[in-house]
Amino acid sequence: MASFIAQKPFNPFRSRMNHIQVSHAPRTRFLSRWPSAALAAFTLASVSACQFKQPPSCDSEEVQKVLKSVVFNNAKESTIGAPDKDGSGQIKPGSAYFYNNTVLTVSGIFDSGVNKETKVRSCSATMHMKVPMDVKLLAMTASMFGVKTDGVQADQDGGLKAKVDYEVQMDDKGEQFQVQSTSLNSFIGLVSTGHAVVMSKVRWSGRWQGSYRCERAGRADDLAPEIMAAHAPFELAIDEQHLSGNEMLIERNTGAGGFEKLRVQFGNEPVVRLEGANTPRDRWEGQLRGSQRGDKLEVAGLIRGLDDREVARCSMSLELTPLDERFVAEALSEPS
Repeated sequence: MASFIAQKPFNPFRSRMNHIQVSHAPRTRFLSRWPSAALAAFTLASVSACQFKQPPSCDSEEVQKVLKSVVFNNAKESTIGAPDKDGSGQIKPGSAYFYNNTVLTVSGIFDSGVNKETKVRSCSATMHMKVPMDVKLLAMTASMFGVKTDGVQADQDGGLKAKVDYEVQMDDKGEQFQVQSTSLNSFIGLVSTGHAVVMSKVRWSGRWQGSYRCERAGRADDLAPEIMAAHAPFELAIDEQHLSGNEMLIERNTGAGGFEKLRVQFGNEPVVRLEGANTPRDRWEGQLRGSQRGDKLEVAGLIRGLDDREVARCSMSLELTPLDERFVAEALSEPS
C-alpha cells in the first residue's frame, strides 16, 4: 500500500490550520467564508519506482484514496467544517457522527490514457456523496451561501453526485505520483456545509447541569410585604436533557405557588430570558447575560416587577455533557 504524504492544497475556505500554499495554485481574494473560486488540489503519494513506470491507473486504490482525502481534509480545515472538540481535544459526538456517516464513492471511471509528452494521465468519473441529513436541505443551504453546486444532482440512492475530472502524474524520479483536480470544490463545500448544518442542531445537545440562584435586590420597603416574602433567596439545582437547537426551556414552580419560565439561548453571548408570576400583582421578567466558554455557561442579571422595581438579582451556571453519538440521529430528526 502507498503511504500518503500530505502536501496541503490551497484552500479557498478560511482555514483554522496553517497550510502550504502551492506556488502554481490560483490566488483568489474572498469576501466571505464561503468559496466561490476553483480549487487546484495537489496531494502526493509515495510509491515504489519499479511499481509504476507510468502514472497509476485512474481507478487504482491509491488514486481513489487521494481524491477522497482531498475533499475530507479540505473540509475539515475550513472554519465551518472543522470538527468541534472538547477541552481535552476529543472530537465531539455531533462532528464524529457527521464524518463517520458521510461517504464518498467514485464510479464510471474513464481513463483517457497518458500524454506521451507531459506524462500526465487524464481521468474523469462520477463522485457520489451520502450524508446523514436531507440532501435537498444541504444543497439549498450550500447554494444560499455561495457554494458552487453547478452540475451536482441527486442520485437514486438518496445522495448527491457530480462529474469530476482529475489528472495523475509521476514526479521526475518516478517515486511519487501527484493527483490534481480543479473540480472538487463542490464536494468540499457540500461536506463543510453539511457539517455546519448538523452542528447547528446538535452543538448544544446533551445534559446540562448546574444551578440557578436568586437573592433579593433593592430596598426592603420598595416592595409590598407579601411580594417580599414570596421572593426569599433560593438556589435551585438544574439537570436538563436538551435534544436539539440553540435554545432550551426550563420551567419551575415557585415556593409561593407560582411559575417561572427560563429560555436559555446558547452561543458566544448567551442570554436567559425569563418571566414568572405568583399572583396578578406579583409578576416579573428579566434577562440574564454573560459568557459561554466551551461547554460552560455563566450568566447573571436583575429581575424586575411590573412597576419596574428590582425584585431579585439572579445568576445561572451550567455545564454540558454532550449527547452520546448514538443519539445524534434522534436529535437531528427533531423539528427545527
